[in-house]
Amino acid sequence: MTLPPDDDLSKQLGEGVDPMKWLESLAARQGANPDEFITSADMDIPEADANSVIDEPGYRAIVEAETLQKKTADGSSTDGGSAD
Repeated sequence: MTLPPDDDLSKQLGEGVDPMKWLESLAARQGANPDEFITSADMDIPEADANSVIDEPGYRAIVEAETLQKKTADGSSTDGGSAD
């Protein structure tokens, strides 16, 4: 895995933003154990718009991926997608 140059990361997160604090703030929102954080994890990160649509391939729930693998192993038809 190649990390982007620091200036690219600054453009993505905003100038002067601590990437670890940003990541831990998201983790805190998801219920991660705050005793394991190394930052204050108190950044105000806006929620994604509820009407947002993901129109690209990518994440599949693990249950969906396992179902797809079982269908393929049984010789059943699949939806043609990959279980990435």
